[in-house]
Amino acid sequence: MSILKTGTGTTLVRVGASAALALATLVAVGTSSQAGVSALTSSTTIGPPAGTNTITLTIPAPTVAANNKFTTGTLTTIPEGVQFQYNATPSAAGSTCTTNPATNAAVAASAGVVTAVTVRYLSSTKISVVVPDLSAGAANTFMVCVYNANGNSGTISSSATVLAKGSYNTSTPPGTPTILPISGPALGGQAVTITSSALPTSITTATPLTATLGGTPLLNIVAVDANHFTAVTPAHVASTAQAVVVTTAGGSKSGGTYAFKNGIVISPDTVVSGASADIDIQGVGFLGASMTFTPSDEGVTSAAHAVDGTHAGTNSTHAHVYLVAGTYNGASFAVGANKTNGQLSECANVAVISDTELICTMDTAQTYVAASGAYTWTTASVVDGTYTVTIVNDGEVPAPAYQTVISSGSTLTVAAF
Repeated sequence: MSILKTGTGTTLVRVGASAALALATLVAVGTSSQAGVSALTSSTTIGPPAGTNTITLTIPAPTVAANNKFTTGTLTTIPEGVQFQYNATPSAAGSTCTTNPATNAAVAASAGVVTAVTVRYLSSTKISVVVPDLSAGAANTFMVCVYNANGNSGTISSSATVLAKGSYNTSTPPGTPTILPISGPALGGQAVTITSSALPTSITTATPLTATLGGTPLLNIVAVDANHFTAVTPAHVASTAQAVVVTTAGGSKSGGTYAFKNGIVISPDTVVSGASADIDIQGVGFLGASMTFTPSDEGVTSAAHAVDGTHAGTNSTHAHVYLVAGTYNGASFAVGANKTNGQLSECANVAVISDTELICTMDTAQTYVAASGAYTWTTASVVDGTYTVTIVNDGEVPAPAYQTVISSGSTLTVAAF
């Protein structure tokens, strides 16, 4: 008792008590980490029934109540296992993961347990998982349960405990889409209606809806009902049979075809006869790999057909902006033969501004005269009338390969005013 009365003795006793209290606290924390289940946040809470998509699963930073954390291992021995367990109300506070995760059961209308076979460690609070096939049966609401045992073999130890829980739903994939109208301008801007099935009636983060046409995203998508949505076509290089791909939370489906018709817009669309004028042309694909405009070939006399089968000048294998009476047709163009319906004049000094715009100079004071496959300039003016401005990616290749993937059909009027 006298020892307790001394200052030093009292201090020593109190230090010992504090250490014991701290140790007890640490033990309590360790115990609660096993009992407390962390809330699990998924990068997406809805996906296709067949799985194969990768999602990330995140838990909060550890706390005293639930200081669970993910730990790393090798690529095949990650010490976390993930199961998808059918649950009618997976988001309910009272919904729990099974305490025996070892058994997988086939997914049915109201049951099912599937262990994921690919789990990857990202950080102490984040892992990723490849969603397994959940398509069997009609069940579509699942608990996502993370256990402290490796599950990459497809099973989880029956002694594993739950680290975290969350929810995940599957959604019916969309049906094969169709599109109306089935063609429109390459410049885009056309309103279209897409018909499919299992579409969301409103577009949200949980019920996404996107679509592409020829690999380019459709614009201004508006949900109409479970079978329809509207959109606006994007600009696209002129081409045929472009597929529509519709993507929802349930997956993607391709179908339908749409043709981007050749088309350009020119300004001004009139030129005084016997004069030259700069014109602005808007279209799509002017920066394409096959669209090489060469100043030495633009608006100049073409050499006669050479032995190696090449041409120079206005008939070179480079890109050209032609003025044509009617529809350009390069068929029959060969040694000693003229194009079936070739160019009358050419827009020279081409300057490509962007993939959708170029400018050039149209001189209506000169026309081409074709003789035995060689096109030469004359001083005769283009006769007053309405002509077609056609951009070709190869001035030599005959039909049907001569047709550009970019433009044809915009008219230019030559008149005496």
